Amino acid sequence: MSLVMYDDVPWAELCSPPLTVIAQPGRDMGYRAAELVLRSGGRRPRSVVLPTELIVRGSCGPHR
Repeated sequence: MSLVMYDDVPWAELCSPPLTVIAQPGRDMGYRAAELVLRSGGRRPRSVVLPTELIVRGSCGPHR
């Protein structure tokens, strides 16, 4: 069994085994959300795709 979580919190590496995470740009997500709301002017909202990163650590993969 593997375990993957969202957000690369500082304590994820301290777990045993270290947790595999999907890192998201939290600050950019908040900034873009606010920007979309403030600039929408009643128009239909558009989609924004921000980069994410899979950081594989000890909680994922084969253990022998």
